[in-house]
Amino acid sequence: MTSGQRKSYSVVSNDIFLIRGLTVSSEVIEDSHDFEFEGCGIEIILPKLSEVKEGYEDGVKASVAGIYPIESQTINYDIHQVIVRVNKSQSLSIDPQSFDRKPVAYDLYTEFERNEFDRICDEYRGIAISAFEHWITVLRWVVDDFRIGRDERLGFDSRRSTSLEESEKHRIVWRRGLSYTIHQERVVNLKEWGKVAGLLGKGKSPPIYFSLKQDAEENLKHGNYKISIIELAMACEIFLRTYVLNLLPKDLDHDLVKAIEELNVNQYVMKHFKNIVLEEYMFDYKKKIQKELSSLFSKRNELVHMGNHQGATKDNCQRFVLLAELLFSFREKIKKELLQDSEIPHA
Repeated sequence: MTSGQRKSYSVVSNDIFLIRGLTVSSEVIEDSHDFEFEGCGIEIILPKLSEVKEGYEDGVKASVAGIYPIESQTINYDIHQVIVRVNKSQSLSIDPQSFDRKPVAYDLYTEFERNEFDRICDEYRGIAISAFEHWITVLRWVVDDFRIGRDERLGFDSRRSTSLEESEKHRIVWRRGLSYTIHQERVVNLKEWGKVAGLLGKGKSPPIYFSLKQDAEENLKHGNYKISIIELAMACEIFLRTYVLNLLPKDLDHDLVKAIEELNVNQYVMKHFKNIVLEEYMFDYKKKIQKELSSLFSKRNELVHMGNHQGATKDNCQRFVLLAELLFSFREKIKKELLQDSEIPHA
């Protein structure tokens, strides 16, 4: 049974998304980010203090992550759910009786109206998912922690220590003491939260070289060393080419620009990027970066072109993650007279 009475109401969508690896300080809990995305107003809302629980279980929105040892005052919170609201400045014809009934009063609407509401929900959800993913990438960019929003994969390690046994009756001779690698959570503070808001407000996204570096870190964590090496090489190469090409004079002949674009990456390492490094940082570039970049690109080429994956090791991946971070720090150590800030986003 449907009602004929209708009234126009402005509507927004509301989605609850799970999030992993996000820890915030007490100054950030209950805060939100408001920004424009694909022509819509987006609001991403953290849980309220009243929703924080001592421990985590399914359905918990936030839990205690850190406490002052003396004062027992909570300082950090693990965030498990966020609300994502989408506002398209849209109005719908709604039966006012809907608000006096428990959700959802299906009988107040025709089959056509119900299908239309479902269609609109799907449309809003698609926007919410894309906006949430954009927010996560900017948050990772500012905090520089690839783990935020990523799934935690379970490996094969049982966490039981290795034992030595005599081979005939398998009697234990020795058991290795347990050792664990503890991954310290990266706490998002108020300054970083505000920086994320500023970048979202400007419609900024992380540069591709930074996203590739974080993808490489994730693959390193999960033992995908070959993929990690390739992504690290791509990240460093794109960084080098981006900054060199953006420092070229704007009136340079198009064919000359294309010729520079197509140069082998080692030309960028040994000559073109080096030429834009400020003199006071030249020693650091030559000593700490130049040779290591050549090593990284050599291992990438051996892997991709020859199938030789001997260089794709955990140690090398860790070494080249540090190299990428050091190289990226040269954003602030190059000649920027011709560089347009709008062309290369900075976190």
